[in-house]
Amino acid sequence: MKKEILLIYGSGGHNEDARRLLESLKPYLYDYEFISLCDDDVRYILTEKYYKMPTVTDKFSYLKVLFNIPKSLVSAIRLFSKMRREHYFQYAISTGPGITMIMAPILRYYKIPIIYIENASRFYSRSLAGRFVYYFAKYFFVQNKELLNLYPKAIYKGRL
Repeated sequence: MKKEILLIYGSGGHNEDARRLLESLKPYLYDYEFISLCDDDVRYILTEKYYKMPTVTDKFSYLKVLFNIPKSLVSAIRLFSKMRREHYFQYAISTGPGITMIMAPILRYYKIPIIYIENASRFYSRSLAGRFVYYFAKYFFVQNKELLNLYPKAIYKGRL
């Protein structure tokens, strides 16, 4: 059975964080295959195998996010059921997009450990996804020491 890691990322800085992370992990995890789950705004797909799901968050309205969650959850369950038939993930690594909020409970249900990396642009405030996924992640990394006050169980390892 192939060893597989699900890499969850979104557009912009999340995409760049995922790219740098993948670049640094591949020499050590050469026997793993990385499969992407990204939102539909992503311009650069980082792996050969990938799945797309609709963007959950809205930068201008938390209210829209709340209304999108039930519909997004149903589509995520369908998508992950399909992915589960084709893959067996040992881990899920996320660089912090909103789709991780939808996937976290599903991954927890399937007992797939989540490794979450809070966005490097965060210094003094928590992201919406970070606030939620913090309670589901097996390992929660921050890239700035200042966030250790906001996430007491987080691990600081510096920038990707």
